[in-house]
Amino acid sequence: PSQRKLSMSSGGGDEHSRSLDDVDGADVDADNNEASNAPSCIVGGKLLKSAEPDLEVAVGQGDDTRTYQHYSVVLASYSDYIDTMLSVPMREQETRRITFPDITPANFDKIMTMHQING
Repeated sequence: PSQRKLSMSSGGGDEHSRSLDDVDGADVDADNNEASNAPSCIVGGKLLKSAEPDLEVAVGQGDDTRTYQHYSVVLASYSDYIDTMLSVPMREQETRRITFPDITPANFDKIMTMHQING
């Protein structure tokens, strides 16, 4: 089966393309992964509270599925793949929903923690 990779950039030109299996050893603080209904987002340690999240990200399959609310501009700034999905005529641009069935919620949480993103 094909494995999806999520490429994330730190903004300084350093791009990280990883299979999600590569992040299994990342430390995740379970207390920071609780879903919140508050319109805020933590990016690089800074709490953004001036806008509503405008993108739904669904990860996983079957009983192991989770949906997150995120800021599209934040995720697009870290991932050329997401930026392209949201900037060209694709279903994701119109629906404002991206689905990654091959990424487990636990691994998505690890990736967001690695990049200090909390939606």
